[in-house]
Amino acid sequence: MSHMNHHQQFRKHLDGLPDAEQLLAVCRKYKTATDSFAFDLNGRLKGGGAIEPYIREVAFLKRLICAKLDRPITLYRMTSVESFSASVTEVLSGPFQYRAFMSTASESMKLADFLPSKSEQALLLKIECPPGTTFAPIDLFAGTEEDEYLLGCGTRFALTNPLKALHGPELDKLLLMSRLSSLPLLQLKVIANPPYVNPENVVQLHD
Repeated sequence: MSHMNHHQQFRKHLDGLPDAEQLLAVCRKYKTATDSFAFDLNGRLKGGGAIEPYIREVAFLKRLICAKLDRPITLYRMTSVESFSASVTEVLSGPFQYRAFMSTASESMKLADFLPSKSEQALLLKIECPPGTTFAPIDLFAGTEEDEYLLGCGTRFALTNPLKALHGPELDKLLLMSRLSSLPLLQLKVIANPPYVNPENVVQLHD
């Protein structure tokens, strides 16, 4: 029997739940950006807008933030300075809460396809996740695999190192680029799971 990766283990867990069909439907809607769902929802969460149109979907997405590892894992996210939901002041003044859901990958090289438009300042996040950090591995559907791990809205982070700019070999080591000569790197650590995570419902994944 072949070894199941994190995403396959998580899919097996979800398939065993009574409301698996609804959970997977919302996950698919988020992952495939159906009707700009993920973009609109996260925009509302970042800006403090009304989420009433998505109350049901948000409840299911929060339920999905229920997987963990017994070892540290480093995750990466390609975003932009303009899209990051916390202000510079929040990040620099101490631990902060990220208001939106955050899509990440366990391999930075896979993020080259997610560079923002040239009108925005690209920003690479390197996120240290201690053992017990909860997330959802959401490569659950054939044809949508992106090595995607979803961190829940309300996850708390702390800055671990000053903002730095990557150049040359240091940049190529993390991300093979075709058009960037420099890329800001923000290094963070998860310090608390979202308050809605129920420890009794968290599933342990294995390598």
